[in-house]
Amino acid sequence: MNPYSLPEEEEVAEELPWLVFKLHNLAYTINSHIVTSIVQIPDTITPVASAPEEFRGVLNFRGDILPILDLRKFFGVVSRDSEVESYVEAFAEAKVIHSAWLADLERHLTSGERFTQAFTQKSCKFGAWAEAKQKSSSLSGSASALTELLSHHSVFHQAAERFFRTVTNTKESNYGQLLDSVAYTALKNSANTFFDELDSTAEEFKETVNEMVVVVNDDQHSLGFVVDEVVAVDELDILSAEKKFPTFQKTKFFNGVAHSAKIHGDILLVNEDILLASLDSYDSSKK
Repeated sequence: MNPYSLPEEEEVAEELPWLVFKLHNLAYTINSHIVTSIVQIPDTITPVASAPEEFRGVLNFRGDILPILDLRKFFGVVSRDSEVESYVEAFAEAKVIHSAWLADLERHLTSGERFTQAFTQKSCKFGAWAEAKQKSSSLSGSASALTELLSHHSVFHQAAERFFRTVTNTKESNYGQLLDSVAYTALKNSANTFFDELDSTAEEFKETVNEMVVVVNDDQHSLGFVVDEVVAVDELDILSAEKKFPTFQKTKFFNGVAHSAKIHGDILLVNEDILLASLDSYDSSKK
């Protein structure tokens, strides 16, 4: 049975095993009959100057030269490097904003001017951004890292709010004394811990690489393509493309949608012919 020749029923059981993998925030699948290997991405992939931009380069794989396709670029998904960089930039911006608030606070206390710039956790844009990313991030390990970061962020804001209440109950002429108070020391300590966590989390994101290379073969050519992670090899329920296919994903790259009892949400069926046909552009670049 051709897995892409679907009957009229909305849902049918497909007995052939499927390899399920993730890119960004979506799950994809390809029939395992063309998959020959799954390996951790190596530290070095040799770039090929003349190759199309969606190819990262080549590997010496078991004695053969294996072209490596960046599936994110091929599908038009944001690159992994760009995604990581967006996190690193957000962490750096958060450090600047929180540091500026502390510097402004100290300046006002030193000058004896009334300080009216409350900085609550509810009003902090970084906190809202991090909470949203904690739920939707596609980067491996990011949820736990952001949970830890948000914990330190919360401690900082709790200390800031406690200290701000102390400021509002203190006469302006006594502001300078607050810089030596227990409350201010707690605020500074929580800030330093939060800033250290921002820096270490940024480095963790830059250094963490869990990408996998899936090797496929059509008896004529071999191709490796890069995925964020391999989720499972499983039997899937193939759904009617007409009734279930998400409109935004109706492109030449996909044949339909599948569901799994073990995986939440839609799984996009990759068109293996289009995938292997990418080698035509790679081969043409060599001539």
